[in-house]
Amino acid sequence: MDLESERRSDETASWTVVGRANQPTFQRATISTMSPYPRLHACPRCSYTTSVTTNMKNHMLTHTDEKPYACDQCSYRSKQKGNLKRHIMTNHGATSQSLEL
Repeated sequence: MDLESERRSDETASWTVVGRANQPTFQRATISTMSPYPRLHACPRCSYTTSVTTNMKNHMLTHTDEKPYACDQCSYRSKQKGNLKRHIMTNHGATSQSLEL
């Protein structure tokens, strides 16, 4: 594997893109821009790696106390949107169709 290194960041954290994984990507893209290998993102604080940028952003929240998603009906807060959605459906009787998060 030919490694390359690149810094990535969002509003809350930064990490390093360390190379490309060995499996081909199946994401939708035009042929001219599609890479045969997804980028490999590595967490600078632990051994977690992923080829999906969003997964890395969600993972980086595990290293912080930040809980950006808040329930508007109680004091519950979560690090991920899906956990808040599940909380509302389980505890407040909402359906997935009625939720607009």
